[in-house]
Amino acid sequence: MSSKEFLNLFRNYPDNVVVQLTNKLIDIPCSRIEDKIEKTQIYRKEKPEKANKVAYALHGKTIADLKEVRNVIGEEHIRYQILRDKLVEEILQCSIEFFNIFREEDSDYDPGEEALKIATIAQSFGVTGRLENRLEENLSIIQDWVDRAPNKRII
Repeated sequence: MSSKEFLNLFRNYPDNVVVQLTNKLIDIPCSRIEDKIEKTQIYRKEKPEKANKVAYALHGKTIADLKEVRNVIGEEHIRYQILRDKLVEEILQCSIEFFNIFREEDSDYDPGEEALKIATIAQSFGVTGRLENRLEENLSIIQDWVDRAPNKRII
């Protein structure tokens, strides 16, 4: 039985009971996501040259929990949107820092394609507003770099 089906069993109960049950169902996946975001932030700051790897790990380790939260409370719920936006912001920041660390170094390594893949993962969550604008701006910058830097090697 899915969490949504479980909640439907209580649809005739008072709203406060349904809210409490809903919170119980999403508290654990929300906590796991927030914990992974925090750990990723720490590691990204310590080792920005590995930000690509932690971005992929963060995405892979949180996607099921985020889907569970969405399935229980829906995409329009503010708690889901805040959690999703935090996740997207961290994945995007990994892309930016990975891109910047190699772009600023005198290196033959081209971070463009890899940073673009990570930013595209962040974009796939379908955020709107300020975060959507930030994503588009950074994707444009990275894409411009990729288009203008054909002589760099990708490792």
